[in-house]
Amino acid sequence: MFVRRSSLFISLLFLFINASAQDIQFNIHDKNMREFIDLEQKLGGKLFVGKDDFVIPEGMSAPLTYKRKESGIPDLVVTYTFTSKDSLIDGISYEWELSNFEQLPKKQLLGLQQAMIKKHQVLADQLHQRIGEGRKSGNLNDLHKMNVKGGLRSSEYWKPNDTLMVDLFALFSNYKDEEPPIFAGPKNTISVFVSKSAKPVNPVTGAAALDKAMKNFNEFVVKLSQGDEDGAKTLISLQIRDRMTAPMLKTIKSLIKSEPFNLYDYDAVLLNKVSYLIIDYAYANDNAEPAQVVRATFDNTGLIIAMQLRTRQK
Repeated sequence: MFVRRSSLFISLLFLFINASAQDIQFNIHDKNMREFIDLEQKLGGKLFVGKDDFVIPEGMSAPLTYKRKESGIPDLVVTYTFTSKDSLIDGISYEWELSNFEQLPKKQLLGLQQAMIKKHQVLADQLHQRIGEGRKSGNLNDLHKMNVKGGLRSSEYWKPNDTLMVDLFALFSNYKDEEPPIFAGPKNTISVFVSKSAKPVNPVTGAAALDKAMKNFNEFVVKLSQGDEDGAKTLISLQIRDRMTAPMLKTIKSLIKSEPFNLYDYDAVLLNKVSYLIIDYAYANDNAEPAQVVRATFDNTGLIIAMQLRTRQK
């Protein structure tokens, strides 16, 4: 597995949460984070730091994430986003996913996947009892889909009123795409997202977005290797560009070899309705199981907002 050797400039902490449906909170309007800290203490939740760091959207405090113990499935990870001014809750994310605790995705035993599918059905049934039927897409009936591209997936969306959105999503996939330039690993996840806002847009992970990210990443590496720090900064997201100092750029330069890269793996995440594309790059001359990958995160314009060097544990 890969371990984070160094955070190169700002890192993203994409925090999501998991819980029993009876513990999923819909009453988030005018609720203060203090109330949910008390709730987590009652439910046995423990503060949890994920495998990445975080970007804090304007007007928001750093999210708080808790882990709750589960049996037979990945522990639930719950993340609260709230305003910096008055600590009012903006959204809560619940997630059951092994990648919260593992650096690299790997194929899972059918028994674990079936247990997670059962958990998804329990969640769906309880949500139906509380807020009715939602708008559905896909289902988890055909287990053979777990072994083909796209995987076995289901999503359901509710908007019970003008100020609340609930989204239930599940994906189970053993498929490993090794067709260049995409190397995507297995994924097993269930998530519930509760927000005061409208449904977030899906992150862009199509060929055009990947190509743009690759172009910007390669150009960033080249400009750094040539000592063109001002040029390299143009490839950094406006959200953090002003905070990128010359010493920070020199540190990045010292940690990244000036060599060609291939796309090794990618994913997309939503944080406070903002989409981010995450790509792991491996050196082109490395083997199928690279010793190191450079993880770059891109904003919705294709500019770099985070970068990390990850080294495989021996």
